[in-house]
Amino acid sequence: MKDRYNKNIMPLGYMDLALYVDILEQLPHGTEIDFHKDGEPLLHPYICWMVELAKTEGMFTHIVTNGILLEKKKERIVNSGLDILTISIIDDIPKEGINAFMKYKGDRKPFVQLKVYGDNENLPMADKVIERKLHNWTDDKDRISRKPCSKLLNYTAINWDGTYSVCCVDYKRELSPFNFRELPLKKWIEFQSMIYTWQSAGVFAAPCKTCNYWEE
Repeated sequence: MKDRYNKNIMPLGYMDLALYVDILEQLPHGTEIDFHKDGEPLLHPYICWMVELAKTEGMFTHIVTNGILLEKKKERIVNSGLDILTISIIDDIPKEGINAFMKYKGDRKPFVQLKVYGDNENLPMADKVIERKLHNWTDDKDRISRKPCSKLLNYTAINWDGTYSVCCVDYKRELSPFNFRELPLKKWIEFQSMIYTWQSAGVFAAPCKTCNYWEE
């Protein structure tokens, strides 16, 4: 898992604010924006401003984080109007920082989901606790049958540099032949629908054929 975020596997960087604004302009009112693909969103120096701007455009906002920076950025996160905050953890839980965030937040938004792997005792405060599952994208040998993946119809993933990914777990960008600057968002969504149609016919292109992220 730790080797996933490596500049030799994929380019690393922050989304340019001008690109982000252009993306917002192509999204329908009420779209859910999830800030979480391939990294820690709270590391972005303008993440809270990005949330605030999305809220002024009538969007629903969701951040997935490892929770390490929550205490440091608690005021800006709460004041941004963020709707949902998911703290997704496999290993060490930054309990003190999460509790400090929850105490500061009180009854205000965001709604906080703590997503942990396995049995855990003495968990930090949260509005909801979810048991998370491990997943991979490369070596699922056991699956024989597939259902078409609903993520292709319900989600669109845009990387920090403007390239599209076929879904939010396509971290290697194996099905990313296009860039937002070159192909309008509407056309990319049509391409995703085409992949869904292939799946319905039993054709699974990489990385979909080895992905075990979705349930059968």
